[in-house]
Amino acid sequence: MRNVWVFLVIVVLSSTVYSVNFPNISYGTISTLTTGVTYQHASQSTPDKWQIDILRVDLNQLNIMVRPVIPATGNTAKTSVMSTTYHAIGGINGGYFDTGTGSLLSLTQIYDFMVAKPLSPGIRPPRSCLGILPDRSLTIQRVADVLTTISGYNWVTTYHGIGGGPNLLTNGIVSVTTTEEGFDTASGIGPVSRNPRTAVGYTTTGQLVMVVVDGRQSSWSVGMTLTEMAQFLQDIGIQYAMNLDGGGSSTLVTGGTVRNSPSDGTERAVANGLMVFYDTSIDSSIVIDNDSTGFTRTSGWGLSQSAPGFFNMTYYAIASSAAVGNASTLWQPTITTNGQYEVFASWAPDINRATNAPYSVVYHGGSINTTVNQQSGGAKWNSLGTYYFSSGNPAKVILSNNANGYVISDAIKFEYRSAVPVELSEFISQ
Repeated sequence: MRNVWVFLVIVVLSSTVYSVNFPNISYGTISTLTTGVTYQHASQSTPDKWQIDILRVDLNQLNIMVRPVIPATGNTAKTSVMSTTYHAIGGINGGYFDTGTGSLLSLTQIYDFMVAKPLSPGIRPPRSCLGILPDRSLTIQRVADVLTTISGYNWVTTYHGIGGGPNLLTNGIVSVTTTEEGFDTASGIGPVSRNPRTAVGYTTTGQLVMVVVDGRQSSWSVGMTLTEMAQFLQDIGIQYAMNLDGGGSSTLVTGGTVRNSPSDGTERAVANGLMVFYDTSIDSSIVIDNDSTGFTRTSGWGLSQSAPGFFNMTYYAIASSAAVGNASTLWQPTITTNGQYEVFASWAPDINRATNAPYSVVYHGGSINTTVNQQSGGAKWNSLGTYYFSSGNPAKVILSNNANGYVISDAIKFEYRSAVPVELSEFISQ
């Protein structure tokens, strides 16, 4: 019986929907972009004009992935540009940002990198964030700046995340948390004003939906209140949903083409987006974080998460050896497949970091020392080079604080590249 219900939910999300809250909405033909991803336009002419664009994603299709993106260069970029840059099937604009500086104001987590954290409680209360877990399940939680949640949910289990707010639906019930999340009418995000809106929601059967409603265009579309957006999502079968940045930022794209009519009259550059990808890759890399088996440290390191850009939930920091004495950390993977591996390091950059943080990579038959500038290079894997590792010889990466500023110890990744060519095997065995 359970499979029958799952089938019925999928059918509802994949066909013309009868709207309980808004019976005058007309749903257009569904276009299949790829297996598991569809686009549909909906509209209403009375009593109010609405133009709505809908992107549906079936995360039960294992080749389909949803994750946030940030501009490849600079602080902001158009949603269509980010979609084209990253070869996305489609997507929407993301969370809130400072329109003056382009700085992110909402949580952004990509491949476990904490690109941006929620703002501190003194600036705003915890706000809604969509979390995507490694097993492709989804959650919406109100996340604080220290990466704890109001419900007690352990955010460490998430893999990707994007923040916005307020919450719109919980278990299929309208639950618009403007007051709890510190939104107000004056900001244009409040519950009673009609504006262009961007929202994301999901069902418990792995169906994710991205929706953009145009607004501020009286002859085209007047926009929705937050409650109306929640009710619309309820009509199309969504059980959990949250609001993202709206207004002139609201944009939905497929194949790099803007599908809606942005209220600015042209597409606005934004600080992040939520995109859909066709992914056939299998990541067989070895990652050792600062709380993983294979990681050890000497005394003196302090656990922190104050600066963004780190992998997972925390990192270790320590002042230079000249200030506090010698200290080091060690990452030691278990190599089961002999071959060439590219070694990567992550850290949380800041202006007080060392520009010559010293790493030592111990590989089969030797070692190499290299220094990196930890004042930059956050929210990504930074290559330390490619080396041969084998199961019969210890593989190590060592980081010391013998440097000219604070040293950050976060995570190391060993990414398999290739087996060693036959003509080199005699040298490797020596």
